[in-house]
Amino acid sequence: MENRFTQLEAQNAKSIQRRDEFRRAVHAGEAHPNAYQTLKHEFPFHGFVECRSGDLTFSMFSANDDVVAWQFFWGGRDSYESEIIAKWAEWAKSAQSVLDIGAYTGLMSIIAAMVNPDCEIHAMEPIPQTAERARINLRANQVERQVTIHNRAAANESGPEMINLYRGGDVLGAGNSIHDKGGKKIFNRQMIQTVNVDQYLGHKRFDLIKVDVEGFETHTLMGLRRIMKRDRPKLVLELWKENEADVFRLLDTLEYRYQPVEREPVRVMNYFCEPME
Repeated sequence: MENRFTQLEAQNAKSIQRRDEFRRAVHAGEAHPNAYQTLKHEFPFHGFVECRSGDLTFSMFSANDDVVAWQFFWGGRDSYESEIIAKWAEWAKSAQSVLDIGAYTGLMSIIAAMVNPDCEIHAMEPIPQTAERARINLRANQVERQVTIHNRAAANESGPEMINLYRGGDVLGAGNSIHDKGGKKIFNRQMIQTVNVDQYLGHKRFDLIKVDVEGFETHTLMGLRRIMKRDRPKLVLELWKENEADVFRLLDTLEYRYQPVEREPVRVMNYFCEPME
C-alpha cells in the first residue's frame, strides 16, 4: 500500500510539473488552452484540485475523471465557464433557495453555498457515482449541510428512464443524456429515475435555478412550469440548438427574457433568464 501511495505521489508531482510548463506555454502563446485534452491522459492527477473562480477558492476531488476539475487543474484560475459562474454567484447571494439541475460533481452548488451560507440548496444528479462525487466535494468545502442531493433527473413525467452514457467508464458522467445526441457514440445505457419537479419539489420555493441537462431542456422546463409561474426564479440555462424553438416559446409564454452568454452562435448555448417585471 505504501508503495502504491509513493507511486501516486510521484505521478502527481510529474503531472503538476507538466501542468506548470503547459500554463507557461499558454501564457506565452506557444500552446492552445485546449491542448490539455491530450495531456490530461498522459499526465493523470489523482487528488484534490485547488480551483479559483473570481474571488472564490474551493476544492474538487478528481481521480483524473472529472471534466470540471480537469479544466481547473490544467487551466488555472477562471478557466471554467467564468462568466457563467460570476453571474450565478451574483444571483445566489440574494437567493433564499436554489435548485441545481444537472449538478454533476457539485460545482454550482458549492459556489451558491460559499457566497450565501444562509441559502437552502437542492441538487439533482441522476447518476449515482457522480452524485457521490458531488457529496465528497460538498464535504471537502464544508457546505454539505446546506445542500440536499436528489439522485433524480428532472423531467416532465416521473418514472424510470434510460440515460445514454456518452463517455467511457474512466470519465464521470459529463455529457450523459436522456436526449439522443444524433450519431454520437453511446458507450452504455443506464436506468435512472425521472421526476416532475413541480410535483417532486413543488412544496419548496426557489429564487434561482440552473438547468444543464444535455439536450433534455424542453422536458425539464415543462416539469418546472408551476414553480416558474409561482416563484419567478432567475435561470441559468444551457440550451441545445434543436430545442431552441420550443424552449423560447415556453419562456415567452412564462414571460421571461433571455440573454445569450456566447457572443457567436454555436450548437450549445448558455442563457441568463430573468422574469419580466
